[in-house]
Amino acid sequence: MELERVDIASKRTQTGVDFLTVNPKGNVPVLELDDKDLLTESPAIMQYLADLKPECELAPPNGTMARYRLQEWLGFVNSDLHKGYSPLFNSATPELVRRERQGALSRYYGLLEKLLTTQPWLLRERFSVADAYLFTVTSRAPHAGLDISRLPAISAFQQRVGERPHVRGALLAEGLLRDWLQEIAQQPAPASTGQSTPLTPTRRFDTCHPRVNLDKYMHNARRNTNSYIEAAPWR
Repeated sequence: MELERVDIASKRTQTGVDFLTVNPKGNVPVLELDDKDLLTESPAIMQYLADLKPECELAPPNGTMARYRLQEWLGFVNSDLHKGYSPLFNSATPELVRRERQGALSRYYGLLEKLLTTQPWLLRERFSVADAYLFTVTSRAPHAGLDISRLPAISAFQQRVGERPHVRGALLAEGLLRDWLQEIAQQPAPASTGQSTPLTPTRRFDTCHPRVNLDKYMHNARRNTNSYIEAAPWR
């Protein structure tokens, strides 16, 4: 899959395309299908890609309660965690707002800590796209002034996901493996825990922060794809 980087500030892709002509909302990710139709919003894209390869079991079957639980977790990570980080990377954010956001995120991670103390993944024994999304978003924590090393279950979760072969491949491909290993080395050692044919995507526009891109976690869930990702510094 080819990945095209997009500058967030200027809204230009690396080939000079005005990104607003691709997605008028100006947001990423965007997945372009082979009929030129576009799919936006992370939860929708993650489920679409997972459904391309149901044998990988990255999402439960449609119409099941487990699928609704997946959507519940994707909504939580997207709306409460992911968006909650945004003000923390904006230098113009007032300190009062910054502290409020850090406090809210800490409360959410407290809830996740309790859950992940009793089960390895968000959907109990099955790794899913929701776990990949949580891993990606939580990788922002050290850069946002959040100390997750005091949360052993969250730290263990991050390590479990990071040790998956395809995740390590993504980290390595993006030159982030050393950063991830350094972060893990600074955390307490966790206890070991066990672990219709849709149209083919042809492009992906996404943010490429100095962290791992979710689409690379799921390279088994894609076929014949070209991907374009957006490059932007942490803000």
